[in-house]
Amino acid sequence: MRGSRKTSAVLAIGVMAIVFLMAAPNRVQAGAAKQFKIGVMGPMTGDQARWGLDLLHTVELAAEELNAKGGLLGAKVVVVGEDDQHNPKVGEAVAQKFVDDKEVMGVIGPYNSAVVLAITPIYEKASVVHIGASFSNPKITEQGFKTVFRVNSRDDRQGPAGAEYILQTVKAKKVAVLDDQSTFGKGVADEVVKKLESSGVKPTRAVIKAGDKDFRAVLGTIAKDTQAIYYGGYAPEAALLVQQLKELGHKAAFVGDDGLFEEEDFIKAAGGAAEGAIVTALAAPPESVPAAKDFIKKYEAKHGTIGPYSLNAYDGVNIIFAAIKRAGKFDRKAIAAEVAKTKDYKGISSGRPVTFNAKGDNVNAAIYIYKVQDNKFKLVKEITFDK
Repeated sequence: MRGSRKTSAVLAIGVMAIVFLMAAPNRVQAGAAKQFKIGVMGPMTGDQARWGLDLLHTVELAAEELNAKGGLLGAKVVVVGEDDQHNPKVGEAVAQKFVDDKEVMGVIGPYNSAVVLAITPIYEKASVVHIGASFSNPKITEQGFKTVFRVNSRDDRQGPAGAEYILQTVKAKKVAVLDDQSTFGKGVADEVVKKLESSGVKPTRAVIKAGDKDFRAVLGTIAKDTQAIYYGGYAPEAALLVQQLKELGHKAAFVGDDGLFEEEDFIKAAGGAAEGAIVTALAAPPESVPAAKDFIKKYEAKHGTIGPYSLNAYDGVNIIFAAIKRAGKFDRKAIAAEVAKTKDYKGISSGRPVTFNAKGDNVNAAIYIYKVQDNKFKLVKEITFDK
């Protein structure tokens, strides 16, 4: 049955509208939009909750600042936080949830490398840009994706920096390397081993299981004349390791990665046993960045002591805001393309501007070496790299 001209015209218009919407699934029209969203994902429950909540609180404060200035393109920003539980499978579900919400124009996080590796294909397919404040596995930005970026440095720089400290400062010839078998912990420990072996030092290798409380059996296999022990993993286990090493009479220098960069869970939990430990990290001391002073004051008035990666997250979300402004529209693909053009962005994460290379790495990111002194992290050295 043939319809009337009027009916046919209405149908034609409807079909054209559907085709347009199908062709532009990642676009929210500027001007018509009353709000847009920024997602934040990380561990917000469990023993790593502090890290994920730091990211969330930082992005919320950055959003408050933006909204106080009138928002972007006539729209206010809404922050949506999701708990990925430090679990890749949960992370995949969170990423898909953000992708399905067409108002989400970018994401800060995740915190953990294992989760990031699981979710990058999901965001890439949907052109959702995500910027990391802490994830450091080199593989993340070696996949050829156009939507993943990070403010911080990588483990193939962090690991060698820790190894270099062992070689040049400790001058150790007998070294043991432990890890917790996580994607992050093993990854950075592998980089340490590579650097040590290329320098003529062959370390012994051992693993522990994250979540365990007694590591004495493993530590008992480490020779007492070992001069340095490197640990790849996180703070809760590291606090127990330094306690139990002390009990067993080990005198070796203890060096670890940025998973230990947490006063509460490492220094305080170790009860004095962490004194003298060396920790490599991916963030500058917040108090060392003059430009961060006002934000730190605002953060700590509302949430207490600022987290080590909060300033990285603050720069990350503001880079997304700047990209949206340059794009002039709420279009995911256009926003990701503008983030990729970020060059000499003067933020508050360090004294150096953020510039992303073609992989999504910040060419100006440094490695920071801290020593535990008087129950605090004291900066020992800042290592920068050629671009």
